[in-house]
Amino acid sequence: MKSGVVAGMAVLGLAGAPGVALADGGPAAQDRPGLAVVPNAQASAKVAADGTLLQSKGIKSLTKPAAGVYCVRFLDPLLKVDELTPVATLVATGSTPWGIVMARTTPSVECGNRADTLSVYTGTAAVGRSDLPFYLVIP
Repeated sequence: MKSGVVAGMAVLGLAGAPGVALADGGPAAQDRPGLAVVPNAQASAKVAADGTLLQSKGIKSLTKPAAGVYCVRFLDPLLKVDELTPVATLVATGSTPWGIVMARTTPSVECGNRADTLSVYTGTAAVGRSDLPFYLVIP
């Protein structure tokens, strides 16, 4: 059943829907990260373009060292980043251009070559790496 849920989320992400069921944080989401409602996920996040963690589950930290680069560390020390199958999709907003989001499960220079850190890259074909909001799910 778990693989069916992941496949469904991936299809929704490709269709432009967020693909992640997140709790409505309302105005409080501006002040602190809200809890994401994703009962079958090990971790998830809703990330603003500037790197602000708006909603999350199982995320220890998120940093943004450069344009279009986000470094994610998880609460669960048993999660092996190189064994994950992350699903990342861009957030559809009125001003979001067609873009690209990629998750890298091997250490990257931008994220300090840390084996416990997932690197996420966003950008557009026209500009290259640029800051775009995204959702992340770790099934």
